[in-house]
Amino acid sequence: MRSSKDTIASYTFSFGKRNITHLEVLFDIDADPGEDISIPFADINFDNDQNDEKNILFMVGSIFRLISISYEKNKRCIIKLKLCNDNEPDLKQIFENIRKEYGYGETNLLALGMILRDMNKFYLAEKYLIRMLKQLPHNDPLLDALYPSLGLLAKDKDDYDKCLYWYRKALKIYMITRPSDYLTIGDTYNTIGMIYHANKCQYDKALDYFSKAILIFKQFDAEMDPMMARFYDSIGAVQEEQRNYSQALISYQKSFNIKKKNLPNNHIDFSVSYKNIAAANGYLGSYDTALEFYKKALDIQIKSFPLQHPAIALTYANMAAVYAAKNRSQQALTYWHKANDILRNTLLPQDPLVRKIEDEIRLASSKITNNESMKKTGKKRVAAT
Repeated sequence: MRSSKDTIASYTFSFGKRNITHLEVLFDIDADPGEDISIPFADINFDNDQNDEKNILFMVGSIFRLISISYEKNKRCIIKLKLCNDNEPDLKQIFENIRKEYGYGETNLLALGMILRDMNKFYLAEKYLIRMLKQLPHNDPLLDALYPSLGLLAKDKDDYDKCLYWYRKALKIYMITRPSDYLTIGDTYNTIGMIYHANKCQYDKALDYFSKAILIFKQFDAEMDPMMARFYDSIGAVQEEQRNYSQALISYQKSFNIKKKNLPNNHIDFSVSYKNIAAANGYLGSYDTALEFYKKALDIQIKSFPLQHPAIALTYANMAAVYAAKNRSQQALTYWHKANDILRNTLLPQDPLVRKIEDEIRLASSKITNNESMKKTGKKRVAAT
């Protein structure tokens, strides 16, 4: 629940027009930050651009004691509340029921941190998670969730070294406390590998972690688990960047085969596999095969997404690039236009992708014009002879 420290600002949240079916209400909450409250609240104004609005965020599950209800002369209702804590004897059972139903208690700072993260208040979220970390013993089971949460926040702030630090700490704990949990360990290996790939451009380290993810799944006879498809896609993406297109194609095929065992035929994940296989074939010069798989990807996307979805535009653009590589400028121009028609409605005109496609349209149009001119010139020469 979000509230304001400023009574005037609080009034602005009330109904703009009076209505006989509605009553304006102001909640006057007494919450002492000095008290030991098990379900916390936070001042979230550190990075708030709205200087005239002083916001307090109360954790879901907070309990308030009703103090009084009164009415102002203008008929506005004032409800006075006091934030309670679970040390009050008559509320202990209520708090215990909340813990059982919602999982609050010691995890509340973690939940608060994740709520703040969802609000894009990354620094404030980190503050509360670090506070929680300092309160926990070194072997507390909550560290299993806390370390990767800190890793997510570091990634949100583009601090990839710290992100890796937290995920490695999480991995170390998993290996000790749950060595047979191959799903969590494998997923963490994959996450670390993706950071090395996408954010650090350290491809060999990325491949090493992806391979570790695959290895632990194989150790538990889970070679056809759906997560294995993600690992092979991750490996293929690195191999593609390393220009090892033949190996990338093999990795993408392995991912596709696992998806076939686990997913319905028209699942959207197949469009990813089709596009990956198409891209690898395109780099290898197998243009017709590339177009075949791009068309398969497009068929699924059209059934799954709105027709103006950017993913469809990217597939059109990829098909245009293949036609351009085949020197079929007219077909390339057709698909560049299809991509552009979508992206003009979904992206800003100055977006780099929009500009690139507009450049490609000009280039394809120029080639078509030049080819037509050359044909006309050739005909004149033949006629002259």
